Amino acid sequence: MESLCSALPGCRGVGLGISPAGGDGRPAAAVGIAGPLDVAQWQAGDGPLVEAASGDAAVVCTDLATDPRWPGFPRPEGSSGLGVIAVPSAWDERGPALLTAYVDTAHGDVGPEALAVLDRHEPMLATGLGVVEYCADELVKADEMMAMMRRRQLIEQAKGMVMGHAGVDAEQAFAVLVRVSQRENVKVRDLAGAMLARAGETAEVPAAARAAAERLWLALQS
Repeated sequence: MESLCSALPGCRGVGLGISPAGGDGRPAAAVGIAGPLDVAQWQAGDGPLVEAASGDAAVVCTDLATDPRWPGFPRPEGSSGLGVIAVPSAWDERGPALLTAYVDTAHGDVGPEALAVLDRHEPMLATGLGVVEYCADELVKADEMMAMMRRRQLIEQAKGMVMGHAGVDAEQAFAVLVRVSQRENVKVRDLAGAMLARAGETAEVPAAARAAAERLWLALQS
């Protein structure tokens, strides 16, 4: 986690939490200011972290002090100019792992490039968390671990397709997928599955994701 924070310009803290289906979220590990901020959001039942836990897409906030969302979360002192990225694990449909990053926007940003940095570190962090929870017999079972790995594999393959057709690196390719998923309001993993389905691989994905993948594919060909 220290490695992730050092790779993210302006980073003031990184947190990793657990949000099992039907259960209360809780922190698992943190560095910097992420510790108290993650705990405060879980306790309040509101905030960017809690919102990310209830959905499937990254939640981004450019200024925690002034963002009108999350009225149930009292803003702590020093939150002015503090950007937040809260990312549910891309592996599991229930999003058991939540990764948060807190960024001083005077020295960094919370845009697609920052999301790509989180994506580069997320597999190792979420895998480690999953193994710990599996060993503790609390959250992730063997079949769920396999499903998580499959979803991660879909995203990695879709990134490879974007890299091959757009001539970009892995971080830029993931940033493309994130931008398209946010613009089209589809999950990144569904978009990835639709891209692979278009390339001939079997995948069950929503119609909206298939349409988004078709538009992205046409853009990559132009």
